[in-house]
Amino acid sequence: MVFCEDCHVETERTMSVEKEEIYKRKTVTGIYQALSYTRPQFVVSFFYILLPLMSPLLLALGRKGYYWMKGILLGLLDYLRGDRSGYWEPTYLEEEKR
Repeated sequence: MVFCEDCHVETERTMSVEKEEIYKRKTVTGIYQALSYTRPQFVVSFFYILLPLMSPLLLALGRKGYYWMKGILLGLLDYLRGDRSGYWEPTYLEEEKR
């Protein structure tokens, strides 16, 4: 990996917890897809095995934690159901720009 001070990326945060759930769902699905095509180190695999089991601890963060947990669990469920599309258009940001 190379660090370049001349390169930068502008990102936008989701403005609502419901949109954050969608973001987490798609991100987690993509991570499990990537892990299925590779052989990561044991520590990485172990972390992602524990992620859905430990996600209920996020409930301690209140409403935000609930939607994070829900996004993680739905992302895993999408992957287990066979979602291997690998394509996602971030439409969750479009409503916030209006």
